[in-house]
Amino acid sequence: MKRLLKRKKIFGAFSVVALVFIFGFSTVSLAYNEPYSFNIRSAVTGEAKHKLSNKSTTITASARTIKAETGETLSQTHKYTVTISKGVFTSYSTGRLTTGKSYSKNVGKVAKGTYRVNVTKHTYSDYGINIKGGGRIKQ
Repeated sequence: MKRLLKRKKIFGAFSVVALVFIFGFSTVSLAYNEPYSFNIRSAVTGEAKHKLSNKSTTITASARTIKAETGETLSQTHKYTVTISKGVFTSYSTGRLTTGKSYSKNVGKVAKGTYRVNVTKHTYSDYGINIKGGGRIKQ
């Protein structure tokens, strides 16, 4: 009986340690995971609110082409870029992306600081045609 009780205690202690390790590791691995969104004709600069550490950073993005007046999704595609920037000289970009697709771009290790998200559309469209989308900044 004592032997069985001892095994249950060991198993219980091991289970608690394992759960703490698993959940602790998952929260450490993604310490920052914040969204951004946009609805633009040509470009937008967001507010400086993304506080990033000196870590590897991934920018996810997806967008669609819409009629600004109705929100109707259109089949035409447009090129755009998502950039995170800190000051004038520090920025990290996804490169050119296309509406209608989803992307996940690791921009490498970023310098510690507060960043803003900038989205720039690179293709011409008639008045009233926007791109609407968003994504996440992950570390």
